[in-house]
Amino acid sequence: MAKSEDYISVLCLYSLEDEDLKNLFERHFELLYNRPEHYFDRIRYVAVEQYAASGITSEDVRLYTDVVIILLSASFLTSGYAQAAYRL
Repeated sequence: MAKSEDYISVLCLYSLEDEDLKNLFERHFELLYNRPEHYFDRIRYVAVEQYAASGITSEDVRLYTDVVIILLSASFLTSGYAQAAYRL
C-alpha cells in the first residue's frame, strides 16, 4: 500500500523497557486518531528490540511511512539497535 495523499502513516519506535511510556503516548495519540476529522491512515508501534523481526524494512519506512516518532529514553539509547545506528 503506497502512502495516501490524504492521510498520514505513523511509525512509533520505543524500547521494550519503556512499554509504560509507549502506552501513555498511545492513549494520548489515540485521542487524535479517533477524532472524526483525523488525518491518520495508520499508527504502528514497534519496539526497537523487535524491529528486525517485525518485517519492517528501511525501504518500507521510506515508502509507506510519513512520520517516524521515537520515544527517546535511556533504555532506547542503550538498546543494541540504537548503538548500531550510532556507529553508522
